[in-house]
Amino acid sequence: MTVRAKAAFFLVLMLMAAAGSFSMQVFLPALPEIQRYFGSSQSFVQLTLSLSMVAIAVSTLFYGPLSDRFGRKPVLVGGMGLFLAGSLLSTFAPSVTLLIVGRVAQAAGGAAGMVLSRAIVRDVYGAAEAPKAINYLTMAMVIAPMIAPVVGGFLTEGFGWRANFAATALLALLVGALVVGLLHETFPAGARARSRDGSIVRSALGGLRQVARSRRFWGYTLISAFSMAIFFAFVAGAPYLMNGLLKRPPSEYGLWFLGIPGMFAVGSFTATRLLNTLGLDRSVMLGAILGALVLAVAALLFGVFALTPALLFVPAYAISFFQGLIIPNGVAGAINSSPGAFGAASGLVAFVQMTVSAAAAQLSGTVTGDSVWPLVAIMAACACLVLLLLPLLRSRPAVAEPAAVSPADGG
Repeated sequence: MTVRAKAAFFLVLMLMAAAGSFSMQVFLPALPEIQRYFGSSQSFVQLTLSLSMVAIAVSTLFYGPLSDRFGRKPVLVGGMGLFLAGSLLSTFAPSVTLLIVGRVAQAAGGAAGMVLSRAIVRDVYGAAEAPKAINYLTMAMVIAPMIAPVVGGFLTEGFGWRANFAATALLALLVGALVVGLLHETFPAGARARSRDGSIVRSALGGLRQVARSRRFWGYTLISAFSMAIFFAFVAGAPYLMNGLLKRPPSEYGLWFLGIPGMFAVGSFTATRLLNTLGLDRSVMLGAILGALVLAVAALLFGVFALTPALLFVPAYAISFFQGLIIPNGVAGAINSSPGAFGAASGLVAFVQMTVSAAAAQLSGTVTGDSVWPLVAIMAACACLVLLLLPLLRSRPAVAEPAAVSPADGG
């Protein structure tokens, strides 16, 4: 495989990882407008976010085991088709109920790329190289929803809230075409044959049981999940603080948001450089401790000064940097802790992350209104849980390691 072909292959993986997460957040600046358009309650409209996250959580449990059984590419193609169908339904939804249905279908389809991009990386690279590659994928998957509100803010102001979902439909069409045209099958044929033994449900449960036995898997997974929940609590509550309390337009919210993906990217890049010196565990611990410290300082500032966009977002920038140390390393550590069941591990990681984040987002979007303190309380609770879970990383890692597969190898 040429250098150009390898770069194109990895670019498709990054787009797959980013597309589903981008669709989760692009419409957030439009939430107040959607609420006014349909005359619905804030908590009901918030279901367009939280139920779609639940859909991601549930669907990720199936994508990994199904791809372990049938191969990565066929499952991806099906997921991209569902992603496109949900995006189109959301674009033309005549009621908030059908909008929620469309969002659920869109999210469930987009989750295929989020889960299987990481499984494919683990197919292709060995244990030594996979964490760095997964870091870049996770960076794309987390930066995409951070950039999405910027795009969504301008789309909402310029063309109305439906434009957000129309743009996502175009993205789904593009990614689906790239998957069909450029992506090679990477799951080894022999392993795929072994995974066909027994029923789909039995093989899925077997893979999940194998993954769930590892304490290190749960340590990495829960730490990354509660760290991600800090982010989702912020993105669910911040639009209401900016629009309702501070009376700022959606585009300004999007512009302030630009620093968050930037700092997360810097943090993720720093994490890849720290792997050779600190390793996964120490990098995660460093990010958790310093991130909690920043949040504590921010709480003190909120108590002293009146809330402004700068006061709301600047501490979030620093927290986002330290999440760049935690989340990509946590995902890589969880998948590396599960030799022989990378698809199931990737799916279960995403399930836990989305379940925890959905709960934090729904709670934050419901209780955040005319005060910053409910948002601070939710973020602080998640940060404390991250710190309490750090001892789980001290358990012995798994040592078995199956062979990697070249991306040039067909299925």
